[in-house]
Amino acid sequence: MDTGVLKIIESVKPGEIALLEYLPSYIPEFTLLKLIEYSKEREIPLIIDDNFDTLPVIAAHIENLGIKVDFSGVYVIKTGGRIEVGNVLAKVPFHPDPRVYIN
Repeated sequence: MDTGVLKIIESVKPGEIALLEYLPSYIPEFTLLKLIEYSKEREIPLIIDDNFDTLPVIAAHIENLGIKVDFSGVYVIKTGGRIEVGNVLAKVPFHPDPRVYIN
C-alpha cells in the first residue's frame, strides 16, 4: 500500500469523521479501494455516508476500470439517493430545507 495514503488513513483516529475533498480525477475511486483494503486487513469497520448516490457512481467508475470490489464489508448511511451499495444501515431522507440537517 502507498505509504503516503497509509499515513493519511492512519492519522484518522477511531470514531473521527474524515471528509475527502478532491478535484475531478480518479482520486476518490483509488482512495476508496485503499480504505476498503485497509479496513479489511485491520478488521476495522468502514462506515461511509453516501450523499445523493455518490458511492454507486464511484463504484461504477471502479467497475468500468475493470476492478472488482467487494462492498459486503462496507457499512453505508445513505443521505438522499436511491441506489444501494454495501450494507445500508440507515437512510436519511432528502429534505429541501437545509435547517433540517443542521438540527
